[in-house]
Formats: sequence, C-alpha cells, structure tokens
Amino acid sequence: MKKNILTTLLAAVLYFLCLGIGVFLGHLVDQTGNMFYAPAFSALVGGSVYMLLLTKVPRFGAITTLGLFMALFFLASKHGAGAFLPGLACGLAADAIARLG
Repeated sequence: MKKNILTTLLAAVLYFLCLGIGVFLGHLVDQTGNMFYAPAFSALVGGSVYMLLLTKVPRFGAITTLGLFMALFFLASKHGAGAFLPGLACGLAADAIARLG
C-alpha cells in the first residue's frame, strides 16, 4: 500500500514535469502565445509515465490522482475551468475503465 502511494506520487511529479516540457514544446512550435498545442505535446511527452503507472499500480485511484495533477496544472496555467473539470472527470473515467473494465 505504501509503495503504491509513493509510486503514484513519483509518477505525478514526473507527469507534472512532462506537462511542463510539453507546454514548452508547444510554445516552440506555435509562438503566438495561445498555447493551442500544449495539451497535445503534454500528452505525447507524458504518455509513457501514464502507461508506467498503469502497470505498476494495479489499484483504483492512481490514474485519478494523475488526472487531478493534470487538471491543476492546466488551471494554474490559466486554461480555466474548461480544462480543469474535464481533466478531473476524464482522469476518474480513465481510472474506472482501466481498473473496473
């Protein structure tokens, strides 16, 4: 149990860093300042962390935590509630599908 929590927190920190790298790559591609490509590049860079977490922690809640970190990241980067609420809901849905389906 404690190992699963530590693994989830480590994955969340790595995923947060991957989100930052993804936003940076999106800024390099599109320098207009609207961050249109940020979610796509973040998913591209952070996908491996997500898949690693999916195999390492076989319990419900790990992907939801990752979704919460993603939602908080996009809320803090001024994407607003339009990115926060779907990030949280989709993290919960992905966890439910992966664990219960």
